[in-house]
Amino acid sequence: EAQRIANIGSWYFDMASQNAGWSDMMYTITGISRDCDNLLEAMRQIVHPEDKVKFNMALQALLMSGGHFKKMDFRIINQQTKRIRFVQAESKQYYDKHNKLISISGTIQDITDQKLIEQDLIKAKEHAEESDRLKSAFIANMSHEIRTPMNGIVGFTDLLMEDPDTPEIAKYASIIQNSSMQLLSIVNDILDISSIETGQMKILKESLDIESLINEIYEFHLPKISGKGISFEKHLNPCPGQLISDGIKIRQILNNLINNAYKFTDSGSISISCHPTATEINISVEDTGIGIPPSYYDQIFERFTQVQSKHNQMKGGTGLGLAISKHLSKLLGGDLNLDKNRAIGSSFTLTLPLD
Repeated sequence: EAQRIANIGSWYFDMASQNAGWSDMMYTITGISRDCDNLLEAMRQIVHPEDKVKFNMALQALLMSGGHFKKMDFRIINQQTKRIRFVQAESKQYYDKHNKLISISGTIQDITDQKLIEQDLIKAKEHAEESDRLKSAFIANMSHEIRTPMNGIVGFTDLLMEDPDTPEIAKYASIIQNSSMQLLSIVNDILDISSIETGQMKILKESLDIESLINEIYEFHLPKISGKGISFEKHLNPCPGQLISDGIKIRQILNNLINNAYKFTDSGSISISCHPTATEINISVEDTGIGIPPSYYDQIFERFTQVQSKHNQMKGGTGLGLAISKHLSKLLGGDLNLDKNRAIGSSFTLTLPLD
């Protein structure tokens, strides 16, 4: 009864007489007739063609003194129903006092239901992965389609801003320009995260003067930050001369960190600094803004994660910037980390390998 509940059958084989004995469940699982006079050969015949080699090698090893197998999964074709069944076999050898193999016993368990569940889970996983890939590809395609007309709007707004007819037109053009840039930034974030998810984000390495790159980024952001009444500081300690990496990706990460610092800092200062070691370079962006609550430390680099506060809701954003920057830092062979010990504001450090 226990064998029936577990869907498992037991067997033995005597080496001297070459006789085999099966439990009732062995006949049920295999479909072999109880009148069969050569159970071993009958078992060979019902093994699935694709598993015969594996089965015969295991059986040959089992019948040899010193040979054994603990567990083996294979398929059989039930002799009565002609249906494929998945089974798992286990065995044990018995020796006399002269270390001569005298008998073998074992079990065969029908694990078809378990295997079918595993196959269904694999198919479901593959289907989910394919759906996710198609979704990411669709989003990337739509982002391209949206970005093309948006670039046109931004371009013509820039032309309008160069020579507005009236102050009122200049005001409206500025609103269009800012809104367009915000929308374009959102589209770029969606496009980047889609490229990362589909493995299409490429790294193009080149020789970089990292100090010049930081100076360039500093000069670009200085007018905007100073215009907000915030001090923008730069500390190069000094930085190494050359770095082999992707300059575009480094700029993207640092620009994102500085833009976040600008967005969430209303007073005080923002700084960018460089701290090289023998094997890597650390570039930190710090601010005296609203900071990040400890409850968000472990999820701040996850997609679509934003600190939930009225201040954040007013500032907007997709919650993708830090997730993208983290992925990019990994693609560059480095990392991006948050300083969890900072009492005021936020501090992020981009680490890049020097070799």
